[in-house]
Amino acid sequence: CRGIMNSRVRGYHIGVDGSIAKVPYRFKATFTENFGTYFYPLPSKLCQLSLALEASLTKAMTGLPVTFSLGVYGDVGKLYQNSAGLTLKVTYDESCRF
Repeated sequence: CRGIMNSRVRGYHIGVDGSIAKVPYRFKATFTENFGTYFYPLPSKLCQLSLALEASLTKAMTGLPVTFSLGVYGDVGKLYQNSAGLTLKVTYDESCRF
């Protein structure tokens, strides 16, 4: 075991948030070029792209004391295996009473 496999990284990140039809969203993307370490360089650079998109329906939109949030995530590239994820979150605002 060599320990740390990758400590030489060049990365680019962008994040955007706003709202579409009054639905707040957040989009994030990170692209990295990975070169290994100085003692153990990778034979060739490995690129990785990570993406995230999150959106919410707030209590002001639904009239309920809860916020519904959905997140979709993905990683593609040569550094890690391609993967995807999904989150669904329901947040209760306890200051509101039925």
